[in-house]
Amino acid sequence: MAQIYVRKEEGDIIAVDINEHTTIKDIIIEELKNPYLRILHDDKIYGYSEFEVLLSEIGIGAECTIQTIGLTKGKAKYTDKDIYSFGRKIEYLDLTGSDLSNLSIQSFVFSYCILERADLQDAGLYKAKLSGTNLQVINLKGASLQCADLKNTNLRSAGLEGVDFYGADLSGANLQSVGLDGANLTGANLQYADLRNANLRNTMIYKTDLRGADLRGANLEGANFEGANLEGANILKI
Repeated sequence: MAQIYVRKEEGDIIAVDINEHTTIKDIIIEELKNPYLRILHDDKIYGYSEFEVLLSEIGIGAECTIQTIGLTKGKAKYTDKDIYSFGRKIEYLDLTGSDLSNLSIQSFVFSYCILERADLQDAGLYKAKLSGTNLQVINLKGASLQCADLKNTNLRSAGLEGVDFYGADLSGANLQSVGLDGANLTGANLQYADLRNANLRNTMIYKTDLRGADLRGANLEGANFEGANLEGANILKI
């Protein structure tokens, strides 16, 4: 019989016996207040969604440690060390209103997280994967998201002034009413992005893919569209 040691938020440790019939619900529903977990086994970190697979692989007699994640929404400040404590991936975490400014993390995955109204000003998020994440009203001013994956993200009303989106994938993203003044969208993919009423003043849109994008009502004053692909884009004023 294997045992899993569950560390609760207040520091108490509970030993839970597991067998081949144990499920994630057996462990979480009764024992933990916080469903956002990281699972440590053989020095590898597993996310919440991978736990069922882990149980099927370790078999009876193995041990692993399950800990509640140390991040909760609204914390005053998070450091690079806080974020990297998860390995390279955070799943299903509500970080609404959290202070993540000035972080410098590369190739990190935020999977199905909520970052609404979070502060990531001047953060370095090279090759970050944020696809499908809720980023409404987020502050990303001055941040670097070069080559980041932002497909289908909700960035409505976000502050994106001066952001470096060089080579980023923003296809299908909701960018309604965002501030992109002075941002760099060189080589970015914005196919079918919703940019209605966005502020693109003085934005670098060099060789940007805007096929099928909706730019109605956007402020395009001083924007550089040299080499951009605007096939099928809607740029009529509302």
